[in-house]
Amino acid sequence: MAREEGDQTRKAERTRAEEEEQRQRAAAEAEKAAKKREEEEEEVEKRRVAREKAVRAREAQRRAAEQERIATEQKRNEAEERLRQLKEARAEQKSRQAAQRARQEQEQAAAERLRRDREREAEQRSSHRVLRQARWERQAAARERLLRLNILLGEQRQAAPRQKRRPEAERRRQHAEAKSESTVPVRPEFPPQTQTQRSGEECDHRQLLWLWKKGRTDCDVCGKMCAKSSFCCPKCGMAVCQTCKDRLGVHVVKSPMD
Repeated sequence: MAREEGDQTRKAERTRAEEEEQRQRAAAEAEKAAKKREEEEEEVEKRRVAREKAVRAREAQRRAAEQERIATEQKRNEAEERLRQLKEARAEQKSRQAAQRARQEQEQAAAERLRRDREREAEQRSSHRVLRQARWERQAAARERLLRLNILLGEQRQAAPRQKRRPEAERRRQHAEAKSESTVPVRPEFPPQTQTQRSGEECDHRQLLWLWKKGRTDCDVCGKMCAKSSFCCPKCGMAVCQTCKDRLGVHVVKSPMD
């Protein structure tokens, strides 16, 4: 009995020991499984963190690349803008220089044209002056010859009537002298053309002051009719027009004769 009880006790102890061992083994396996799960979870978390870190790194790299691209593009745009402005400034400077050269060339051409025109005008004036001087001298000589001829003809025309009137004047003078012996002397009225013919003196028209005479008469030099007035020699009564008076070069007293 005691042996059986001892066997049962040992068997029970072995059973309890086996159960305890099984519990310990199960606990160890459970702990091992929990540790493994924990390790797996840690690994998963590490991989997640690594993925997120990689994503953040790639995003940061992408942003950095984008910023670098933007900065590079901005620098390139700024460089292109500076180059464009420099080209525009150079083109504008070249345009101004070309315009200035063109303006200077135009001014030089205008000055050259003006110089040539002035030289040509000076040559023409000199040539015209010489021609005018020669023409004036020829005309003056011709006028002088014509004036002398007209004066000669006028004196001849005046001499003819005076020669015709001389007997009449002599008769009137004698009649007046005869009449003065018995009556009051009467001053004879001689025509202006015959007042100086009594002594036969020649009239020097240029040395006298001529009179301005109103009324219509004929010029004794050129024969032209003076419609309103003429110029009369106070010595011989010779009447001339304005043109012949200027040609004769006589001086006039500005007092009208009626």
